Amino acid sequence: MIRILVGGFLIAHGLVHLAVWATPTDESASFDPSHSWLLGSAKGISIVIASLATVVLVSGGVALFADASVWRPLTIVGLAVSLLLDVLYFNPWFILITVVNAGFLVALAWAHWPSSGSVGA
Repeated sequence: MIRILVGGFLIAHGLVHLAVWATPTDESASFDPSHSWLLGSAKGISIVIASLATVVLVSGGVALFADASVWRPLTIVGLAVSLLLDVLYFNPWFILITVVNAGFLVALAWAHWPSSGSVGA
């Protein structure tokens, strides 16, 4: 059950990156994915970083479903890239997902949760 929840979360979380950063936004949107508080107008950079996060997180989810032990390193890298994107393009709407990313990153890298026995990989 944990494998399905974690794998599904990784795939969905990865795909959301493209939905947020690669789709066009109108002028009235509360978030402008083309503007970074640190880099200024940097739409191309955000799309590249979001695409990288998507590929790595989805790969981590697929690897988990395939029972490949590489899922954990892939997920750690994907979450770190996602956190980088959250920091570079900070918006108050991202506070919750930043906390989720950081918590999941700590759980995977430091606490080794979920255990290999509980997810099978």
